[in-house]
Amino acid sequence: VVIAIMGVTGSRKSHLIRRITQKKGVRVGHGLQSETTEMSETTFSHRGTKYVLVDTPGFDDTVLGQEEVVSRILEWLAARFGEGRGLDGIIYLHSLNSPRMTNSSKASLRMFRKLCGSEGFGRVILGTTFWDVVPWPIAEERESQLCNWFWPEMIEKGSRVARI
Repeated sequence: VVIAIMGVTGSRKSHLIRRITQKKGVRVGHGLQSETTEMSETTFSHRGTKYVLVDTPGFDDTVLGQEEVVSRILEWLAARFGEGRGLDGIIYLHSLNSPRMTNSSKASLRMFRKLCGSEGFGRVILGTTFWDVVPWPIAEERESQLCNWFWPEMIEKGSRVARI
């Protein structure tokens, strides 16, 4: 089962992979520069099933432009799967730590929606992060706004929302 983890820089993509797999070798950035600039796979097994979590550069990477990020993702997909097969799922992370849906976040979401296509929304989990940092009532309000204003079409077409 191959699942890509996508989202903007700093949304805790690498952190989630490290947490799920318990592998200390997963590099997590803490600086001002993006840590993940290349696609990387981390494999683990759970209840007899082999999973591959794919870390991706952030759509608003500090080094790469959005087009370059999407190009790298598409190249990786073509090399990994060829024709006729794709990802089993995608987890798109959004940080609740940001008080606004910035132009960069909106552009990243547009790019992600384009990359998936509406037929792929059923394989998407829209994950909200930083629940441990943002006060609960504020986090709930931001999650509600995302669901009602920015994600409704994706949710209507099968995407699920998860608190991560």
